[in-house]
Amino acid sequence: MKYTVKENQTIIDLAIQLYGKPGAVERLIRLNPELADRDPAWDIDAPLVPGSTINYEEEGNEKRVLKELDGKVIISE
Repeated sequence: MKYTVKENQTIIDLAIQLYGKPGAVERLIRLNPELADRDPAWDIDAPLVPGSTINYEEEGNEKRVLKELDGKVIISE
């Protein structure tokens, strides 16, 4: 799957958004080796380039899905 980066998003933002946890940064870097070549590569709080695309795996992600159903918030595990 591909995700298009929005303005001011960091790799940590994407890890949380796509996988539900900041520890998924390693997974995103493995799927997008060019992220490791950024200057500085270690600055995971630095914004990514808006409009660039990031590869991610949809299956097996641990993201919790929030849904609102009849006014009640449902969290799926």
